[in-house]
Amino acid sequence: MIRDSVKHTFDLVVVYKLSRFARNRYDSAVYKRKLRTNGVRVASATEAIGDDPQGALLEGIMESLDEYYSKSLAQDVRRGMHENAAKELSTGGTIPLGYRSVNKQLVPDPLYAPVVSEIFTRYADGWSYQQLADDLNGRGIHSAIGKPFGKNSFNAILRNRKYIGEINYNGEVSMTDAIPALVDRETFDAVERRRALQRQAPARAKAPEPYLLTPKIFCAECGAHMAGESGKSSSGGKYQYYACGHRKRGSECKMKNTRKQLIEDHVVAVARGLLTPDLIPVIVSSAMEAYKRAQDDNGALIAARGRLKEIDSGIAGILKAIESGVTSPTFVARVNALEAQREQVLCEVAELERSMPDIVPDDLTRFLVGFARQSGTEGFAVNLIDIIVNSVFVAPGDGGVGHRVTVVFNLTDPHGKQLTRSDLLTDGSPRKTP
Repeated sequence: MIRDSVKHTFDLVVVYKLSRFARNRYDSAVYKRKLRTNGVRVASATEAIGDDPQGALLEGIMESLDEYYSKSLAQDVRRGMHENAAKELSTGGTIPLGYRSVNKQLVPDPLYAPVVSEIFTRYADGWSYQQLADDLNGRGIHSAIGKPFGKNSFNAILRNRKYIGEINYNGEVSMTDAIPALVDRETFDAVERRRALQRQAPARAKAPEPYLLTPKIFCAECGAHMAGESGKSSSGGKYQYYACGHRKRGSECKMKNTRKQLIEDHVVAVARGLLTPDLIPVIVSSAMEAYKRAQDDNGALIAARGRLKEIDSGIAGILKAIESGVTSPTFVARVNALEAQREQVLCEVAELERSMPDIVPDDLTRFLVGFARQSGTEGFAVNLIDIIVNSVFVAPGDGGVGHRVTVVFNLTDPHGKQLTRSDLLTDGSPRKTP
């Protein structure tokens, strides 16, 4: 879907709930940014969140809360799996080649246990992955999931310490001699040494850093989006920057490029500055206003309640006619049909009411205080910008020196005016506008 959005064949993605869009908050922010860059909006079918700055703030907070609840559930699941591992029971998943499960315990498979021993021995003796795959496939021996072996089939096998009798779950439960070993320790160590030598090949190039402000950064001179770019200096060094989209396409806009790291660090710093004991209550108030509006504007819920009212009116009308002495052989069938519809719509209303989580100010306060403590962790900058920052405008600096950067936040003051901050950003420290 993300790849197809580049083709501009659609402009809207509808999800049942925002929490179903991505596995975690970081991925959600990254993929939504890519979609927005391609002109695609993400909308929830059951959460009536507005398109205004307060709605953007609420959306980010709700997704983060959903991830928190999801992680809490995952912890409960992991706790049970830890207990199984400590009892030397299987923790689920695919049973390794060479074993079978009997009463939740791994025991050697008489048919495939010798195959595992053979794989380790031959690899230690110098066989390649391809040679192992060709030999096993030629003999009609398949992998643990019933498919032919390929060159990539052996990494998981050769590093699996279960084959020497060890159980290690999630790095927290580790026991030796917990299950019958299929490979002796000497052979396993020989395999480890050979694999270590192969891992010493030149490392892959580091993936390029994401441009955090795309697509929220604009040229204040002409209004165009600024795009992330990279290039090489005269000395051969690599540098990254944001460039005006119009100027890049040959227009007469005079906006100079601005260094990526400099402006991103500045925006993250000023956004992080809002997560203070004095300002967190302002953020909570703004989010709660948007939440109340979302509850009142939930179109699906309003429509379902309207259908329920119509059904109740229909049933009441038939009963009133019967009470007045009007009879018809179709009345009973009609009432039964309406009662069945009523039950279905009642379930729909209940589901829609549950789709909007019950959020109270104390929950938001605890979330924001905890989020502020995550400063510097992986993904913090992406999530912070996605939740707090609405847009960034870059203009030429005073006297042509540096850039004047105006950050617009997803927050309003008590008078309903959107909060902003403007600074003169140079290669030195930023200077705040008086």
